[in-house]
Amino acid sequence: MRTDSPAQPSSHNPAAGLRTALQERPQGYVPVFFLLFFLSGMCALVYEVTWTRRLILIFGNTVYSVSTVLVAFMGGLAFGSFLFGRLIDKRKDPLRVYAALEAFIGISAVLIPFALSLLNPIYDFLYDRIGHSPYIMSLARFALSTIILVVPTTFMGATLPVLSKFIVRRMDKTGWGIGSLYAVNTLGAMTGCFLAGFVLIGWIGISRSEHLAAAINVLVGLAALALHHRFGYLFADSEVSVGIAEQTEPQERRSGVLWVVLLIFGVSGMLALAYEVLWARMLVFLLGSSIYSFTMILVVYLLGLTAGSLFSARIIDRNKRPFYVFGSLEVLIGISVFAGLLLFRRVPFQEYSLHMSRSGYFIRNFLSTFAIVLPPTLLMGATFPAAVRIYARSLGSLGREVGSLYAVNTVGAIVGSFAAGFVLIPLLGSKNSMIVLILMSIVAGMVLIYLSMRHEGTTPVNWAVGALLIPPLLGFDSDNQFMKELSLQGSKMVEGRVIAFDEDATATVAVLGRDQRLKYMLAVNGHVMTVLCTETQLMAHIPLALAEKPENVLNVCFGMGTTFVSARRAGMNVDLVELCPYVIETFQYFHDDPSMLDEPGVGKIIADGRNYLLLSEKMYDLITIDPPPPPWSAGTANLYTKEFYELCKQRLTPDGIICQWLPTVWNALSEDQYKMLLRTFMEIFPHTSVWGSPSKFGTYLIGTPEKLRIDRESFRAYFEAKPIKEDLSLYMADPLDGKQVLSLFLLNEDAAWKYVGGAPVMTDDLPLLEFPLFRNDPTTRLMEPELLYVHRTQP
Repeated sequence: MRTDSPAQPSSHNPAAGLRTALQERPQGYVPVFFLLFFLSGMCALVYEVTWTRRLILIFGNTVYSVSTVLVAFMGGLAFGSFLFGRLIDKRKDPLRVYAALEAFIGISAVLIPFALSLLNPIYDFLYDRIGHSPYIMSLARFALSTIILVVPTTFMGATLPVLSKFIVRRMDKTGWGIGSLYAVNTLGAMTGCFLAGFVLIGWIGISRSEHLAAAINVLVGLAALALHHRFGYLFADSEVSVGIAEQTEPQERRSGVLWVVLLIFGVSGMLALAYEVLWARMLVFLLGSSIYSFTMILVVYLLGLTAGSLFSARIIDRNKRPFYVFGSLEVLIGISVFAGLLLFRRVPFQEYSLHMSRSGYFIRNFLSTFAIVLPPTLLMGATFPAAVRIYARSLGSLGREVGSLYAVNTVGAIVGSFAAGFVLIPLLGSKNSMIVLILMSIVAGMVLIYLSMRHEGTTPVNWAVGALLIPPLLGFDSDNQFMKELSLQGSKMVEGRVIAFDEDATATVAVLGRDQRLKYMLAVNGHVMTVLCTETQLMAHIPLALAEKPENVLNVCFGMGTTFVSARRAGMNVDLVELCPYVIETFQYFHDDPSMLDEPGVGKIIADGRNYLLLSEKMYDLITIDPPPPPWSAGTANLYTKEFYELCKQRLTPDGIICQWLPTVWNALSEDQYKMLLRTFMEIFPHTSVWGSPSKFGTYLIGTPEKLRIDRESFRAYFEAKPIKEDLSLYMADPLDGKQVLSLFLLNEDAAWKYVGGAPVMTDDLPLLEFPLFRNDPTTRLMEPELLYVHRTQP
């Protein structure tokens, strides 16, 4: 094998540098290695998305599920890269090891759903011993789920150092070889994110998406095994090529400096994930709360990492001052994030709706997201080849060094994600958290530039320029006005004002209004949830008027508390379930008697509604549900599936009634979606009647244990009771009486079954509602109450 210094890669041939790093590997096979690692990254993100959705169904729609997947995913990547990075340096068959890793990833991924289901008896055992303690149960689920998920993710983390050991055979090409692999893998991750978020889950479902990814992993493993049989002997028989990058500076000094570089690369990973969390929190105000918004942000994020890493990999090996490059990148990251912060209110976003052009939605929002997210992520991607160029010093220990870098960066990513959601946002708010992270980026860069002054002869002027950036940031406005303005902008309430505002790990909550209480609105993450109206009062009153001696009510999704107040005025014991604590605290702005929340017979439960139903054994005479609009927003679909209604049925008494609200205004649903949701509800509650609302904002689905037979006298008498009449007079000058409420009846169960026809049933595995993009276009028929009137029947 040649040991002389290779020629510089051709600038017009992207594969030339990698072929040089491969040396005697036939150049025709170079794209194959790119393709294999691309597919590996693609499958990894498909798994990450599907596992997150599976754990949401176990934990409920809470931050715990996302945190568990992130910790297991990132922790496994870190552990795998650290462990196998050391093991692979002792072996002569890295391609065979890589083939086994890919096969193990695919096989273990298929087994994940079965392994998670085996935990159910353990949860039941713990619940019997611990009792109703959602926090402790969440910790138990966190620990047990992490143990299962960490198996395939450890194999994933091992792939980069193992494949790097085969790819890179010259130390003067470490930046190009490893940086290119990292970039291609990240490009695959971006593709997997796009496919999972925009296409696969809404098309073939969660399970089939996982099976497809697992099959690809196994095929990648088989291909790598074939390449091992073809080229493995070249690696085993080759001599180590040193190249110009292996240096002989004193070991003690080099070790201390490299430890600093390793630490800063970990901080860089922490900052990168923290930025991602904060961008998602802020951009949801402008992009809307659909699953496509989050997918779009992550796709642009991964695209920036890919492009930045590829560009840096092509030039970093020729650079004589890698410390200076790494430091400058960190300073520029801080500057570009700050520039994006100033752009937030100036770029044109378009919130997704069912009646819009797909191409217009993609083009406008991707370009706007590019403007904010792409510049800093390009710089973030460029840091990995620069760190490799500094830290990787010997081919004999290349696996260990690459594994250590990747592991430390990944551990930093875990810390950054946790710190952003659980510490920085609740403590400082999103905007101030972003300023703190920007300062950290600049300081990290200045440390590296200082090392460049010591070891590369960089002038102090560069360090001074970085230092001058800090005072203006420290003097930046520290209040939360920025997020309040985003709340108004997202709610389209330009002339309103923010009366109260708070944000925590779950959401941002704003009370919006002008001067009159009746014009107050509740906005969560910039989207108006509800207003004070008779519609929400009837979510309690209609089913209570139909029930046989009800006593206990479960109110899922608290909102402004109007349904809760109506149930209390009807004399009911009420348990309210709300995910975001501050939503309950806003009750004081909408109702005259906030002390109602502390009365005997009231249970305040801070939890996801589905998670509570999964844990609780309490039975209810009425369950009333008003999920946050729009129904297709991210996570909301879990409150409309067949499996959710099965949980509800388990918590109802034999004579119990369930009421589900379906909105029909503001382009909330297409008619096909409405039929699907009604059909899904009726799959579990076949005795369902459909009722309209006074202002035609939506419809009530009332599920009863038997075919509905209304005692008209009893029904009217309910609405003649003084507490009910007083309650219904709050938002209507002329309150409804029993006869008027009865006139809202639209469809009996026979008519409802006829109306839904052959509509599909929505399941947890195939959440069709949450992925409407390729099923709707400007010609889609939107749902309106009038479409039900032609099928109207008498009660």
